[in-house]
Amino acid sequence: MKDIELATVNLANTSITKMVCLVSTFLLLMFGRALADDGKFPLLQLFNDADCMPVAEFKLDKVAAYDPEGKVKKLLGKPNKIDLLEEEDDGGPYTLRRLHYKDIVIDIVRGKVDRLYTASTKSKTPAGIHPGLTIEEISTILGRKPQNLDRSFGIVACPKTRNGMSWDASLAMTLSLNEHNVLVSIEIIADRP
Repeated sequence: MKDIELATVNLANTSITKMVCLVSTFLLLMFGRALADDGKFPLLQLFNDADCMPVAEFKLDKVAAYDPEGKVKKLLGKPNKIDLLEEEDDGGPYTLRRLHYKDIVIDIVRGKVDRLYTASTKSKTPAGIHPGLTIEEISTILGRKPQNLDRSFGIVACPKTRNGMSWDASLAMTLSLNEHNVLVSIEIIADRP
């Protein structure tokens, strides 16, 4: 009787393993995503030969690209310094407000966060990426090593599908490493008109 129970357990484990492999293969073929060894999706995905992450990861210290300036001040308080720069883009002339906080610099364009930058080990993304981490530690957080790895490398926002159409939030993150492959800065940029 014990042999029958053991055989049933082994058969169930084999079936579960085959099902996980089948589901991972399906997800990889359909969405370019496969499950990691722990059964979860790696944070870093591949889309059209570009490394991408979910939009929710494009934050520093709970501030996201496109957040209104009022939300920034509510989260971080009054900045230590504000620079005003007159600029122009496809949307016409504008005043860039550069807010300097202790650990982060935030550019505000047309009332919304356009750029976030940090070189502080205290400022981090929602997943926990921050300056001071090695590329190995970053790869562990991301679930795999970024492709096209160099002294700086970019990650874009993964597209989502709405009503059958692909779209993205037009976000890019640049991670810059020193000669020892340690992260020295994070920059998040929003696309704007």
